[in-house]
Amino acid sequence: MNQVLVVDTNSIMDLFKYYYFDRNNGAKLYKKLLLFLTQKVQSGELIIIDKVFQELRLNQDNEEFKRNIGRHVVTTTVHAKEVGVLIEKYRVKNNEREYHNDPVRINQALEQYETRHADLYLIAYAKYLASANKRVILITEESPSPDKKLVEKIPVICKAEGVECRNLPYSLFEIYKNELKFNL
Repeated sequence: MNQVLVVDTNSIMDLFKYYYFDRNNGAKLYKKLLLFLTQKVQSGELIIIDKVFQELRLNQDNEEFKRNIGRHVVTTTVHAKEVGVLIEKYRVKNNEREYHNDPVRINQALEQYETRHADLYLIAYAKYLASANKRVILITEESPSPDKKLVEKIPVICKAEGVECRNLPYSLFEIYKNELKFNL
C-alpha cells in the first residue's frame, strides 16, 4: 500500500512561514526544504489539489515552488458530487444564525464553500485515494474546535469519514524523518 499526503493550503503556507527566518538569512535551509517539498509533489507522494493551488496562487510568496509544481496539481472537479454530499452531511445548522437565518445568504455561503474552498475537496479526494487502497494522510492546520462555519471543520469530518488527519510541521518531520535531517 502506497502512502500519500494530501495537503491543505494553510499547511503549505505555514510551513514556509516556520522557516521564513532562513529565507532572509542565507536561505540554505529554506531552499533545501523548498526543493524537498517540490520533489515530493512531483513524485506524487505529496498531493496538491487544484483548489489548494488556486489558493496558493493568491499569495505572492514562493513563485518558484508554484511554477515547479503546477504540472503536478491534481484536478478534483470530478469529486463535486461527493463534496455536495459532505456539505449536506456535515452542515452545522446552529451556525445559520450567523447569517440571520436568511436562506439566500446561507445558500450563497454554502455555494461559495462548494465552489471556492478546498476543504471538502481535500476530504473527497482523500476518500477516493483510500478507496484505491492507498494509505492517505490529510495534512491540515485546522483544529477540531467549533467555529462559525456552516460546515464542520476538516478534522471533525475526517474522523467521521475514517480519513487519517494530522497537523504540520511535526507530521512532515515524523513521516520523512529519515529524509529530513537538520543541524542547528
